[in-house]
Formats: sequence, structure tokens, C-alpha cells
Amino acid sequence: MLDVHRAMCALFADAPSTFRMNRHPFAALPRTHASPSRSAPRFACVLRTALPSVALLLTIACADDSASVSRQAEAERIAGGTLLVATPAEPGALLPIYADRSNTRQVTDLLFERLAELGPALNTIGDSGFVPRLAESWVWSTDSLQVTFNLATEARWHDGTPVTAQDVAFTFELVKNPSAGAYMRESVRSVDSVTVSGANSVTFWFTHRYPEQFFDAVEHVHVMPSHLLSGMAVSDLRTSAFGRSPVGSGPFRLSRWDAGQAVELVANEDYHGGRAFLDRVVWVTAPDGTSAASRFITGQADLYEALQAEHIPAVQAAPNLSVRTAPGLAYAFMGFNFATASGARHPLLSDRELRRAITRAMDRRSMVRNVFDTLAVVPRGPYARSLADLDTSFAALDFDLQGARNTLDSLGWRDSDGDGIRERNGRRLGFNLLVPSSSAPRMRMAVLAQEQLRQAGVQLDVQTLEFNAFMSRVQSGDFDSYLGAWQLDGSPGGLRQTWFTNATDEVGGGNFQTYTNPVFEAYADSALDSWSREARKEYLRQAYEEITQDAAAVWLYEPLSVVGVHGRIRLPELRSRGWWTNLEEWSIPVGERLPRDRVPANDG
Repeated sequence: MLDVHRAMCALFADAPSTFRMNRHPFAALPRTHASPSRSAPRFACVLRTALPSVALLLTIACADDSASVSRQAEAERIAGGTLLVATPAEPGALLPIYADRSNTRQVTDLLFERLAELGPALNTIGDSGFVPRLAESWVWSTDSLQVTFNLATEARWHDGTPVTAQDVAFTFELVKNPSAGAYMRESVRSVDSVTVSGANSVTFWFTHRYPEQFFDAVEHVHVMPSHLLSGMAVSDLRTSAFGRSPVGSGPFRLSRWDAGQAVELVANEDYHGGRAFLDRVVWVTAPDGTSAASRFITGQADLYEALQAEHIPAVQAAPNLSVRTAPGLAYAFMGFNFATASGARHPLLSDRELRRAITRAMDRRSMVRNVFDTLAVVPRGPYARSLADLDTSFAALDFDLQGARNTLDSLGWRDSDGDGIRERNGRRLGFNLLVPSSSAPRMRMAVLAQEQLRQAGVQLDVQTLEFNAFMSRVQSGDFDSYLGAWQLDGSPGGLRQTWFTNATDEVGGGNFQTYTNPVFEAYADSALDSWSREARKEYLRQAYEEITQDAAAVWLYEPLSVVGVHGRIRLPELRSRGWWTNLEEWSIPVGERLPRDRVPANDG
């Protein structure tokens, strides 16, 4: 039996990086590099499964894909074809600064571009792990406090206007503007300013030297068009018409958005990096995750990104479907609200010992096995195992039902009326839990959590909401707890966007539960500023231990990325940063195209 840990390790074979720019912080002499060209992927990994009565058996078949690509007729790689993606929720506003949800980011990552992209090895230290994108080259100053990017002169916005350095500077100022509410604002706090040094040359200035300077400069800035947005009030951006009809510079452009039904992108014929092979990518909205999976399995869609263990037999039985896997960069959690909607301390969940008891009352291993079989593991903190510099040897709050009961007794919570739920001073020990209907795993985890907490005398009121209604409640603080999930960007610096005091939703961050812990933040900051990898690893260990012992949330599951794909689709290996990361490389051989590949895409 092959468990998820071995599966993740087997999938970590990455091709060596091809492009190396001046290495931060020691390089001083400029070098110019050509933009990356398309190349054959090194590995293609297919998951073949069987589902016996006891557990899911996994075997990972990884083969060198270069030979098969070389044998493939060049005619098969000509442009054409449509990818239909089944999704249980439509995206939010298509502006990168608000794309804090995976379903929105999938679209904005194809419409807009970063200056450079993080490579598959997820090396966020220095700049050697990045490949050029909108910038064709860059050079560091001798003191490593400045980096100047030279933009690709062929880059154009989808309306034909040239992309300029002013667009980069405008976007950065937007990210830094508190009124804009950009979710990544906290992550660029060490970038002091961005200045235009030429029509196609822009310089980033840093407040100090630190290991992830380059990552912060490029990861959090998807360049947006100043000629279309600069005259708009910042407070109006989120609800602007631009968010429904965006103009980017990426390999795809928006064709249509039928609210509640489908979002369609078409290939950008004038993309400076070369036209994508696919003609169209269409996200087709289903009522929920079960319906989205069904659309894929029955052939109404080409891809579903969140296959569960129970879906595998049906996919295996279909001769034209396959399952692709990749190490995940996501984790899910039960987030506690530390304040009421009015801003007062939460009467229950602001109690640290109560939160610790709730955490220890939940047998998360059995919950994960019940929902995912071996396709997920229990995280020990707010991280994914794909991250570098990870040390998980810290003390965690493991399952201990009797210990949880004893703690609740000591806090004065007792079942005085014999109904199975504890009370104190006339108040029952219960709180609500918000769950999005778009996530089948979270709905199932909520039911299991409800059952397990009842064994400890805690009443959990599960409230399942349509995704947008769920987000509205969470962002307004109108909840006791919620089942959330974060897709990480490859750096532990994401902690600043989600668990730091300054990352509250009022400034665009993801700390909806208003958690605050100066000790945790100090450890995390020390890690992110440390040049020593060993020191960085140790500080991160201490940060994760602090937030875990403080029971900021119940860390529930870390899923392996299990994506269902139609067999006619030719694609490189999937990456942990998202199945869509290299979508411009996907293709459909001419001889295998379906009728929907040859006509305007619809809902299947």
C-alpha cells in the first residue's frame, strides 16, 4: 500500500531550472536572458487505482514523457481545441488583487502576468528559482536593495496597448494602498517603492535585505493596465465593470462570462510568449462539488480538480479518463472567531483552554481517513508539506477525548441536565460552524466534527451556505467558526496574509477570525528575515508550534491534488502551485478532437 507521503515524494521529480538571473544578493553585473521557450515536460505522472474493501491502493506510474512527446506528430500540436472545466463555484471579481480564492485565481493567472514566475522546485530564496515572464531580464544593484526589471517590448494588453513600466508602478501602488483592500498587501510591506526608470524599465526599492526580496516583488504583483484603471476611484475597483470584463496581457483573454453558468477564455493571438495551443478554456459552474464531479465522469467536462476517493472507480472504468496527481499546497481548517460581529471578545472562543479542548476532542486522523482515504493527511499547522524548510517535530494538540473532557470539567462546563450537552451559568456549550456547499469534503468533515464534539458534550450547529453567501458571512465576521481552506503560494510568507494581526479583512487580508499572537508573529518574522536556512527552519518550527498550541484553529486536512482529466488532453506534469500553472502548454491532438473542440464552447 502506498500512502500519500510516498505519493508526494514520487511526484517531486522536477526538471532543472534553465534560466538563472543575477543571484541575489551577491551579483552585481547585469546579464540578459531570453524569454523561456516551450519545451517538452520531463515527467508525466498518472494515478492508477483500485479500491478494495479496506483502503484505497495507490500506484504511481511516472515515466519520462520526452520520448512520447518526440514521437507525437508535430501536426498534433497545432492550435485548437477546448478545455471544459467543471467547477462548483464561479469566480469573484477578476482583478488579481482580489483573487484570494482558488477558483478566481485560476482565471486571473491566465489573464494577467507576473514579471517572473516561480519554478516547479518552489525555491523562493534569491532569484535563481524563477523564470522570466512579463520581464525579459533583471539586474540587482550592488547593495541588493534595488532590482531593475526590463519588460518584454512585445508585450501588449488585450486591447492592443503596449505594456509599460508605468503599468507596473501603478499596480504596485494599488497593492500598497490600504483603500484598495488587496489581500497581499501585508506581503509587500518590505518593498518600499517602485519607480519608472524608462518606458520598459522599472525598479523595485526594498527597505532592507532579506531572502525573499525577489519573491515578494514578483509573486504579489500581477501587472494591471494603468490606462484603464488609473482614473477610477480605488474604493470602486472591486465592484467595477472591469472586474467582469478585464483586460490583461496574459496568454488568454476573456471572451464571455455568463453569470452563474460559465466563464470562457480564448487564446491571445498576440501573446508575446507565443500563442497557447488551446483555443478556449471554459469554466462551467455546477451547483456543488458532487455535480461538478458527475459532469466530468459523464463526459460533460474535460477536467475536475478535486476528485475524491469515491470517484476513482468510476474514472478508472472510463477508458477516456485519467487521474493526475501533484503535491498539494493547500490546507483546510476550522477557524475560530475571536470576536463577535460587533467587535467584542467572543464569549466562548476567545478562551484558549476551551479552544484547546475542542481541538483535542476531534480525532482528525479518523476523520481524514473517512473522507479522503489516503488522498490527504492531517496537517500539524498552517502549512503544506510541499514547502521547503519545514520541520514538523514540534508538539501538537493530538486527539485525547478524555483529556478534553477533563479540561471542560475544570472550566466549569458540565452536563447538569443529562441531555449530553454541557452548560455553565445557564449557557449551553455550543457554537455555529459555517460550511460552503461548493466543497463536498468540507461538508462531510463538518458532519464528522459535529458527531465527535458531541462526544465531548459540545453542540456544533452546522450551517451549509452557497459559496458567495458563505464568503459574505465570513468576511463580515458573522460566524462563530467556519471551515476554511488556503492555497499557499510556495512561501511560508503567506502566514502574514492569513494569520497576522494586520491581515484582517479590513485591509484585504485573510485573517477573518481576527486572530492575534505577537509571539507567533515574532517567530514567523524572524524566519522570513533569516539568511541561514537552519535558523529559518528553527524559527518556523517555533512559529508553527506557538500558533498550534494556542489553538488558533483546528488543522483538519492537507489534500493531495487529485485532478481528473480527459484522455485526449496532452499536458505536462501538474505542479503543486495549481493545475493551471502551465496551461498554455496543454494541447489536444487533431485526430482526437471532439465536436465541442471545433465549435464555440458551451456548457457541454
